[in-house]
Amino acid sequence: MHGGADRDGLVGWAPRRRLAIPFARSINPVTGTNWQGTGVVPDTAVPAEQAYRAAYAKALRHVAGLGDVPPPIADEARGALAALTD
Repeated sequence: MHGGADRDGLVGWAPRRRLAIPFARSINPVTGTNWQGTGVVPDTAVPAEQAYRAAYAKALRHVAGLGDVPPPIADEARGALAALTD
């Protein structure tokens, strides 16, 4: 299988040979389209080279802002976030 939009199954047709046969296609009920090969629109648009850093910072802000996280973990998240912004 190669993703969520188009499903395929493997069929053996010779020793050590398999063929991927598509058997289902997901269609968005609102747009009537399929998302295979189109990707998704990110929540936070940043250049590709900044994507990891932006996602990591967003996750750290989330953890640091939770009220039920033990202080050592929240402190570590705040420290890591501070190190990212320096």
